Amino acid sequence: MKTKFWILAFIVFSNVSFGQKVLNKEYTFLDKELKVAIIPLTNGMTTFNDSISNDIFKSTVSLKFLEVEKTRTELNDESTDILKRIASEKYKKRDLKNYPNLNTLISTSDLKNLKENLQNADLLLFPIEFNIKQSAGMTFGNAIFRFYDLNTGDFIHQYETSFNVNTTENGSKQMVTALLLLEEKEYLIKQKGK
Repeated sequence: MKTKFWILAFIVFSNVSFGQKVLNKEYTFLDKELKVAIIPLTNGMTTFNDSISNDIFKSTVSLKFLEVEKTRTELNDESTDILKRIASEKYKKRDLKNYPNLNTLISTSDLKNLKENLQNADLLLFPIEFNIKQSAGMTFGNAIFRFYDLNTGDFIHQYETSFNVNTTENGSKQMVTALLLLEEKEYLIKQKGK
């Protein structure tokens, strides 16, 4: 019990988090269970990343999160190229307020092929940027997540967040990774609940 208190106190008092959100207020989720594909992180901690993603993104009544390891192994070269094109588009906040559809970045057939390769998922959670660095006794993390509808190509939201903890001890990179993913999940669940 005492250990849990100190861990919680450490997290509360030793981190700083900042987030920028752009939400498509015109988007409405379908009233059914939706399959969500999460694009796997690629920062050198593959096994941990896949495991923590699956632990954090547990399915709910209305969202079924697909296994990240399966997505990683089934992702083909064509889909990887499509995802690179999507990630390469750096939007300014004012551009995001126009809710850019995937069809402005990729063709309709590319969208169809991507959806099929992602186990026919309805929604795509894509960490466009995900960086963890250590410097001066601290571990810094920043991420940009975009969330899209794979049936229509609609932009649903972008969530940009950064986090740091006052340590570079073993596990600090994993801690920051988990905290960044938890922030995105909390935002997503709140949005879906509306």
